[in-house]
Amino acid sequence: MNTKNFLYRSSNQVLIILSIILLLISCSSRKVYYASPVLLPGTERRMKTPGFWISRHPYPDRLILDEKGIRKINRYIMDKLKVVRDVSGFSSEISGVRFKENLIEHLKQYKEKKLYLMGTGKKAGRKFYEDMEKYMDLESIRSNVRVRFGFVTYYAHQRVFPTTERLHPDPENTYYDKLQNSAYDIGTPLAILHKTGDNKWVYVIGPWSSGWMLSENIAFCSIDRLKTIMGSSRFVVSISSKSDIYLDPGLKEHYDYIRMGVKLPLYGKYSSQVYQVLLPRRSKDGKMIPQKAYVKSTDVHIGYLPYTPRIIIQQAFEMMNDPYGWGGMYGEQDCSKFIQQIFATVGINMPRNSYSQGKAGTTLARFTGKIKEEEKLEVFKKAKSGFTILQLNGHIMLYLGMVNDTPYAIHSTSSYQEEGMDKNAVRIINRVIVSDIWLGKGGEEGSYLERLLRVTMISR
Repeated sequence: MNTKNFLYRSSNQVLIILSIILLLISCSSRKVYYASPVLLPGTERRMKTPGFWISRHPYPDRLILDEKGIRKINRYIMDKLKVVRDVSGFSSEISGVRFKENLIEHLKQYKEKKLYLMGTGKKAGRKFYEDMEKYMDLESIRSNVRVRFGFVTYYAHQRVFPTTERLHPDPENTYYDKLQNSAYDIGTPLAILHKTGDNKWVYVIGPWSSGWMLSENIAFCSIDRLKTIMGSSRFVVSISSKSDIYLDPGLKEHYDYIRMGVKLPLYGKYSSQVYQVLLPRRSKDGKMIPQKAYVKSTDVHIGYLPYTPRIIIQQAFEMMNDPYGWGGMYGEQDCSKFIQQIFATVGINMPRNSYSQGKAGTTLARFTGKIKEEEKLEVFKKAKSGFTILQLNGHIMLYLGMVNDTPYAIHSTSSYQEEGMDKNAVRIINRVIVSDIWLGKGGEEGSYLERLLRVTMISR
């Protein structure tokens, strides 16, 4: 026997076997996605409208908080939790040294993540982050930074870095863009700290988050002008899932839309069907120019809605079946933005992420470690439907009530796993749904009840 040929053939066979094993491991770890049923497990047709839940409520029209109570809870969220900012109270100058350090630290944190480039599926490497650091023009940041102010003029994405390029945690699932920080609607006030060398992007601090925005979607103004507009006592708030904005009273020249809970200064009534509002528009040199615009009277409410269980449930169902949008992608909302929009219609300025939202009111229960399901279910005897939220790890829901001793909630969600399916099989939802809290039982993550961390009533 030729020993050399034998060893060569043997090594080839070993390589082939190893390749097959690696391929099998790769295939077994890949997620398989299926569409969810229209009627989710555990739900009935009637549950998909607000009336079903309002009729089961013992006091749907009782005021939960008056204006004074809402101001109190907003102060708690802003002053104690420190998760919502009053942009009008922002300093006119900040430490450039600290600001630069924060940007560098943020960049460092992302370098350590395993994220993949859209399209190629390749891991974002050193060159990607070096290009980002160079483009951010950090060397131009002085020891003290003069803060500028302005408003969002079009629906605007807020990015982790000044780029529209997307990074994903899974090269095969490109839905979650980890560079999508948030999104802001027309009329949102901003503090503006820095810009890229080509002036295309600016770094902003908004009421709920910080990040990079395209300059073309921002109009600059003085702090006094910003305070005047923000302090307007005459305003409308969007009560539709999406309210169209027009530049003519005949409602033909479409400008953009605003999502639920957005405020705009009210200029006056044009007719019983149309209201005049003021928009911040951007001039050629970037300055803010107020302009009259028009909205359907049925899409907005003059002032805030009263804070009652009926109102909150109705507003939640205005977004029933609306698409899920991670961080405001595609002009939609994720789970925490869904909650934020609902409570904004009554004047409650909720935080942007689910963890902070869970601390925004009166905590009925917190769960740590392994807690029996029966113990968790006990808390729903005290929970009040219509103004109680359920916080999970990375998710949040609005509690609707009990049916046959089973708690139900409405929420914006992306997917779930179910008992009996392969551990890598996932049901895609990607919309606002009503579900019971057993959904996901038997899956890798567990049911909503198993994942429940905190139950909070939005009241003080």
